[in-house]
Amino acid sequence: MTGERAALLLKLKALKPELTARLKLSDLRAFDPVAIGMAGPDSIGVLVAYAETPSLFDISALQNELESSLDAKVHLAVDGMIEPAWESRIRRAAMDI
Repeated sequence: MTGERAALLLKLKALKPELTARLKLSDLRAFDPVAIGMAGPDSIGVLVAYAETPSLFDISALQNELESSLDAKVHLAVDGMIEPAWESRIRRAAMDI
């Protein structure tokens, strides 16, 4: 894991309690997008599960908020909305933070 990715994980961990409470997330995990062939080392993957079905506006707002807060490219995957070809790879790469 790069130093940049470790710093992103620490920032995401700090955001997690507030995000899960405010957005009614039942889970928030991180994954290495490089491990699944999605991006370079200056980005992070985030897998979320919502307690209630989100709108596309909710998902877009979360993506924008994460990218702004983390100052990095975020690859957002939403449980129940992941393309089947990617789902098992993302789940295997996801880690609790």
